[in-house]
Amino acid sequence: MEKHYLKLKKLSLSLGKIKAVVWDCDGTLLDSEAQFAKAWQIVMKNYNVEISDERMLGYVGMDDKIVHAELSKDVNLPDFQTTMNMLHDAIREKLSHKDLLFKDSAVALEYLRENNIKQGCASASPEKRLIQVLTDSNIIGYFESIYGGDMVEHNKPSPEIYLATFHDLEVEPEDVLVIEDSPYGIESGKRSGAQVLAIDRGMFSEEHLSYADYKLDALDGESFTSIVSS
Repeated sequence: MEKHYLKLKKLSLSLGKIKAVVWDCDGTLLDSEAQFAKAWQIVMKNYNVEISDERMLGYVGMDDKIVHAELSKDVNLPDFQTTMNMLHDAIREKLSHKDLLFKDSAVALEYLRENNIKQGCASASPEKRLIQVLTDSNIIGYFESIYGGDMVEHNKPSPEIYLATFHDLEVEPEDVLVIEDSPYGIESGKRSGAQVLAIDRGMFSEEHLSYADYKLDALDGESFTSIVSS
């Protein structure tokens, strides 16, 4: 625990005062990556195609349109929007409706708001779905800027979605902390010029998350205070 705290203290000294935090959504704020992967497996099984957990892991953080294109090589899937509707139906009808918000994310969101640090959300998911899940989780009010992957020309791992969010928040990249959980997202954040904090949700190995500036296994209050306060 002491070693973990010292690592956080080092981060706070290197970053100084953070003006804005920009969050990824699926897998970072919300425990929805595994749920969405299971939905893809259900849809593909309806076409008599078995998709392994290992293969689905490779699609985490990727633009849904790219995933659709990749899996369409296995079977003649319907158009993108129809397929997305099928995924949402699978989630609603066959998967758990548990509260998806990670408890440590809730603590961090509130801390940032109380300390007047701007917050944005930049997700590879389409805007409509992103707005829906943030609303359903009762956290949409925390964000001054929200970007879905279909709102930019180039989705993650391009930095475009993060740069657009920084512009909305009126902050420079060097004053921003990006929080991500996947290799694609980490690459996107790093290419934007911001510092990137990888949150380890158990989906990826340490090597997968090593491109981030720092990696934590929780966003508890004390740790987050160390990160964003000078």
